[in-house]
Amino acid sequence: MYFYDAGRILPETCTYTPEKITSRTYKVEWEHIVPAKVFGGERLCWQRNVCTKQDGTKYKGRACCAKIDEEFQKMEADLHNLAPEIGTINQAIGVYPFGLVMEPIGNFMGCPLKISKTEKKVEPRSEIRGLIARTYLYMYKTYGLILPEKDKNLYESWDRKYSPDKWEIEWNKRVKEIQGNSNIYIEN
Repeated sequence: MYFYDAGRILPETCTYTPEKITSRTYKVEWEHIVPAKVFGGERLCWQRNVCTKQDGTKYKGRACCAKIDEEFQKMEADLHNLAPEIGTINQAIGVYPFGLVMEPIGNFMGCPLKISKTEKKVEPRSEIRGLIARTYLYMYKTYGLILPEKDKNLYESWDRKYSPDKWEIEWNKRVKEIQGNSNIYIEN
């Protein structure tokens, strides 16, 4: 667990040992558990140059979808899919999918997670596997996205094995108060 204050990680509260200091080293970022590219990458606004800047140049991708696509805007702003993350870890994870890493590697920068560039996969610590699973299942069901069968099987098994803790249940209640809906995978 990392502790933070005013948007910055307090390094003395965890085993996080960054390899180098950058602007993101101790910065807390609110990141999507299901990456924006995963839920938006197939959308027309992401794929084609359908947006125009003031100077007349066309653009696409996340910025375009955030500007013109209401469904993408809902997905991007969904509080059930946002969590605080250390900037450099967020950057290292990128859009790698979650799963179990078979490569014999140690924890990443002292943090209890494994990032395999070879397997292009991230293995989260066991305490948050259920939360990740329930977020993926929620996002795919809520927004009608198609979850590959092997991912669905993994997330369903993590959901069963790692029950929601008190904080996840409380977080779900608070999000429901603000956003108007809950994550049914946490409630059930």
